[in-house]
Amino acid sequence: KGDRTLVFVLQNAVVTGSAVGGGGVEGLVNQKTKIDVCFREPVQDVVDERTGKNLGNGRRFTFDFNSVEAVFFSFQGVPPRR
Repeated sequence: KGDRTLVFVLQNAVVTGSAVGGGGVEGLVNQKTKIDVCFREPVQDVVDERTGKNLGNGRRFTFDFNSVEAVFFSFQGVPPRR
């Protein structure tokens, strides 16, 4: 968005259902854990978009991950290349 990259981290939960409806998400539990997001190259001006907290610059960032929500953060510029 503009000159910032937006990042969402989600749990890949199994969703069931059929053509006539029913189903839902299996195994989704409201549980918090810590996750580390690591970049190949340093990124600049990282902001936790949920809290508004500026996390600074670096290659590794730790977030509280509630498995029923997304971790949502942004950083300045484009994603580092592979």
